[in-house]
Amino acid sequence: MKIEVRYQSKTGHTAKVADAIAAALGVKAEPITVPVSPETDMLFLGGALYMIYGCNLDPALVRYIAELPPTVRRAALFGTSALMTFGNKRMLKRFRAKGIEVVSESFHCYGEFKGLQAGHPDAQDLSDAAAWAKRIAV
Repeated sequence: MKIEVRYQSKTGHTAKVADAIAAALGVKAEPITVPVSPETDMLFLGGALYMIYGCNLDPALVRYIAELPPTVRRAALFGTSALMTFGNKRMLKRFRAKGIEVVSESFHCYGEFKGLQAGHPDAQDLSDAAAWAKRIAV
């Protein structure tokens, strides 16, 4: 099974989670500037909501999802944020519009922002992300 991990991260928090997921699965995490292979069986995709975009996804991530090859078989969504925990739902809506299956269990952990959720993602968050990835990548 061909697994790929991609992420969009402005603060580095989602990148840390992506790296933990990729390490658990024996693959490399790449930013969304790297296209996904059309032969991808499972895409782990991470992002976050940003207040500068009206508490929405980064427009680059929205474009990335819209331009995914329709041959991607399944996706698993993960994200970070200091306050808002519904970023995965925003991504899910876009995947459904493309007709790409998304596994039902997503992953979210806090990311520090201006002192809120200080220290996150922490070692436990990264361990939880790795365990989540192993559990659903079957």
